[in-house]
Amino acid sequence: MSVVDAKDLIDISSIIKIGIDFITISCVESRNDIEEVKELLSVKGRHIKLLAKIQNKKAVQNFDEILEASDGIVIARGYLGMEFQLEDIAFI
Repeated sequence: MSVVDAKDLIDISSIIKIGIDFITISCVESRNDIEEVKELLSVKGRHIKLLAKIQNKKAVQNFDEILEASDGIVIARGYLGMEFQLEDIAFI
């Protein structure tokens, strides 16, 4: 399943026009999700830094590859609280 939907494509076009420097990508689960957005941005001829939002177990399992592919990480503790023991979230 793609992390980019039709509304995201419209938003990306608008973001490029106004010169945004960073985009946070929600629901990232792997390096491929980051690469998909990078590819869309490169077609538009713009380099925008990408932050990956970690919000489920699969993303935590693939943390290293997501970190390597992105420009930064955002930890969604609220979402992770539904998948992990509350006391474990501080160590993610």
